[in-house]
Amino acid sequence: MDLPTILGVYSLGWLAVFGLSRVVDLSRWGLAVGPLYVEWSSRLPEWNLSGRFIKYILDFGIFLSIIFSFLGIYMIFSGLLSAAFLWGRAAPTIAPPVPGLTVRLDPPTILALAATLMAHELGHAIAASAEGIGTKRIAFFFLFILPGAYVELDEGDVAESRPRSRARVFSAGVLSNAIVAGSILMLGVLLMSGFPNNPSGIYVEATVEGGPSWGRLIPGDVITAVDGVRVTTTPELISVLSERCPGSTAVITTLRGDFEVILGSRPGGGNRSWLGVLLSPFGYYKPRIPMPAGLVVALSEFSLLSIIFNLSAAALNALPALPLDMGKIFEDALRRLLSNPKTAARIATISSIIIWSAVAFDLTYSLLWVARII
Repeated sequence: MDLPTILGVYSLGWLAVFGLSRVVDLSRWGLAVGPLYVEWSSRLPEWNLSGRFIKYILDFGIFLSIIFSFLGIYMIFSGLLSAAFLWGRAAPTIAPPVPGLTVRLDPPTILALAATLMAHELGHAIAASAEGIGTKRIAFFFLFILPGAYVELDEGDVAESRPRSRARVFSAGVLSNAIVAGSILMLGVLLMSGFPNNPSGIYVEATVEGGPSWGRLIPGDVITAVDGVRVTTTPELISVLSERCPGSTAVITTLRGDFEVILGSRPGGGNRSWLGVLLSPFGYYKPRIPMPAGLVVALSEFSLLSIIFNLSAAALNALPALPLDMGKIFEDALRRLLSNPKTAARIATISSIIIWSAVAFDLTYSLLWVARII
């Protein structure tokens, strides 16, 4: 599904909900509708999560957040130094997963992003319940086609809670993202053979009209070999095709069978051979249970992006910079260590400025690199 189709479907869906909101009071179901904005919010049920086991899990979340914090700081500042001394020559250490910019904007991407945000906020809400901190509401929303989520805690309960309880609640988002990433990885391994490192073939999304493969290969084909040479990734396919001249015949092996294709010349590519297909950037993995190839690729895309998004969210929120989760824990720790609250707040602010400046530099360098400006 291409971007114009996604935008069209979303716009029609929003118009339907918006029209319904003019007739029916949707607030009874926690729905709020605005210009290209839909939100669902609710109060969480009263869960009995005060057991010792859940406390141990939340304490592990604090430890995990500290580990992520050190890793995040190392990556950010090593990337900054690398870019500063090797400008334009060093590959960025941070490649932000930005839908529509560095990753394509399609249903699996949107679902992966929504799952990441929901997991993070649910982690905070569950931890707050376990620590006896009130949750006014939790909300999920779509701003145009981009999903979002937030949890609104009772600020009075947060202020009156013990420092360790606050740390458990603030670090629970990182813990939740890590758990979801690990769970999706295990689910992917169970459902798809070779996931995530060893795909079984290359998925054809489309064939170029009038191109070499037009009328031979079809969207949904999975290429597994060229002239008997096994290929499972796009770089492998390009490497094999580069050894053949335009005008030569190649036998393309797919899950449907073998097809002879007379290779063409790549447009603007001189004497480089061209197959004339659009390939998915996500691999096809042999499913352990029968399912269509298109569904397998969509599942692999959702799974890989969910893992990347969740680990990215965990690493970002573990940075000791306000207003991030670890930034709040860091400021809380400074207030306990230092006798002067103003000094603690000043140190936390300076630390935040330094870290956010480094993040901004790394992201700018990464985007310039992706755009091939440098």
